[in-house]
Order: sequence, then C-alpha cells, then structure tokens
Amino acid sequence: MLMLEGSRNNVNIQKDDWQDYDITFFTEDMYKLYGKGN
Repeated sequence: MLMLEGSRNNVNIQKDDWQDYDITFFTEDMYKLYGKGN
C-alpha cells in the first residue's frame, strides 16, 4: 500500500515555501522487497 500525504497534497492549506509531499510505503513481506540474502 502506498499513501500520499503532506501539505502540498491538501488544497485547503495556504501555500508556503515549506510545503512538501510525504510518501509512505507499507509492506507485509520485507523479503520480497529486499531479497532473502540482504
């Protein structure tokens, strides 16, 4: 699952120089993500 959050993702927040996107990635099996030997 992937989630996109952060102040740039919310149209109701006033724009400023510090706006950004936050991306969160969830996985149930780390071995599939990184490989068994790592």
